[in-house]
Amino acid sequence: QGIYQIKTEEQYHAFLKANPDKLIVMKFFATYCKACKVMAPKFVEVKKGLNDRPILWAEFGAQKRLVDFFRSLEILTLPTVH
Repeated sequence: QGIYQIKTEEQYHAFLKANPDKLIVMKFFATYCKACKVMAPKFVEVKKGLNDRPILWAEFGAQKRLVDFFRSLEILTLPTVH
């Protein structure tokens, strides 16, 4: 099982709704963010270390049109993992 890619607010809500009983680890990042680039391989490494656990892993890339939505989720800095 890989890392799900979330690109829209609608996909985010649909993903959560489809998996109400699952533990989800979601990374919020931006492609231009240096800290996000440093964190990317570490996120994959942690996932591999916990592959035997029933966890869904997802990434949600920031876009200008999503700023208000990210703020509503209390994502104030990137990268953030929830």
